[in-house]
Amino acid sequence: MASRTAKPFITSVLIGLILIVAANGCEKKITQPTPQPAQFNLHIAPMIDSFEPDSGANFYLKGSVTDPDSNLLSGIRVAFSVDPDSMGNIAPVGHAHTDPSKPNGFDLAVIFVGRKVGVAVIWAGAYNESGEQVSTDSLHLQVRRSPNG
Repeated sequence: MASRTAKPFITSVLIGLILIVAANGCEKKITQPTPQPAQFNLHIAPMIDSFEPDSGANFYLKGSVTDPDSNLLSGIRVAFSVDPDSMGNIAPVGHAHTDPSKPNGFDLAVIFVGRKVGVAVIWAGAYNESGEQVSTDSLHLQVRRSPNG
């Protein structure tokens, strides 16, 4: 009778040991949420209260980049383009850097010159130090015929 009682006891102890060893052998993987990149906000707008530049005339733009706490950022590279490119040009060619101390918010004057009548979309992209795009904005302009012909 002693052997009948011992068998279930030994089996229970062995199963318990196997479970303990198995539980200790498993890695505890605690996953952290993937860190989200800081959210920057690029905003471009006309310097004047109009979205209708005259063809052939200088049309000045202003802009800013803010961090998640709405602080204005300086030194952020902002690149510009026109779509379709046949509608006009943007100067400076390439990019400007944000400078909140300037009236237009950039280290250089940013100027659009429309070449023909129609809708032009100004695209802007803000880039961090690593060259990764961190924000974009666009501006729709209705280029109209110059009053001077």
